[in-house]
Amino acid sequence: MSRDKRYQKLLNSKRWKELRAWKLRQTEGYCEICYREGWRGIDALAVDIHHIVPVESVIDQGEEAMKRVCFNPANLMALCVRHHVEIHQQAGSHTKEAVNERKQKKRIGFLQRNDPNFESEREQEDACISPAEREQSRTECNWNPSDDDPNKTPI
Repeated sequence: MSRDKRYQKLLNSKRWKELRAWKLRQTEGYCEICYREGWRGIDALAVDIHHIVPVESVIDQGEEAMKRVCFNPANLMALCVRHHVEIHQQAGSHTKEAVNERKQKKRIGFLQRNDPNFESEREQEDACISPAEREQSRTECNWNPSDDDPNKTPI
């Protein structure tokens, strides 16, 4: 589950709790996948409500977009734990790498918005290259200083 505070707030809201209860009533408390496959009984009970389109996919579009995705009844599936885990594993959305990548993007976005001295990793890498190494790399790729001349007429 996302650690985004806005998303957590949506999941703790009265509106979400009512929508979640409605979805469980609609499916008679069964996992939609288990039910479709003919399974009944205690192992097929739904305990999770899954967002088909993840709310995390619209976090960068703001809280209103998050609400539209979160509270859309057509975007919900009642699932047992097993099927909920399988869906997220197939999507790769909860792998350690995916979580770390989202954290890094969030961190960079925060720094870009709030730190006037922030340099991206690319800028930092360029700053670490010595002038001689930079010149060598330009020579290797046939770079010509006159290529950067704004007054030069294109051929």
